[in-house]
Amino acid sequence: MTESLPVSVKTAVPMWNLFRYLRPHWRFFSWSCFSSILNKVLDLMPPVLVGWVIDSVRREPPEWIANLLGTIDPWRLA
Repeated sequence: MTESLPVSVKTAVPMWNLFRYLRPHWRFFSWSCFSSILNKVLDLMPPVLVGWVIDSVRREPPEWIANLLGTIDPWRLA
């Protein structure tokens, strides 16, 4: 009943094993994380832009977008 565990289970946490494996590929890993976050941000942009256009047609553009882009007219940016 006193079986010993494999060395890999005893010595390291699995996540550290993964990071050790990824060390030579850190640039690809960093790029993939950045790309994934950018993809998620860009996935959320169409609903925000559609809402902005609808609000602008009603002459009530969101202030934070108008301040960020410097205009209340979305058609000038198109």
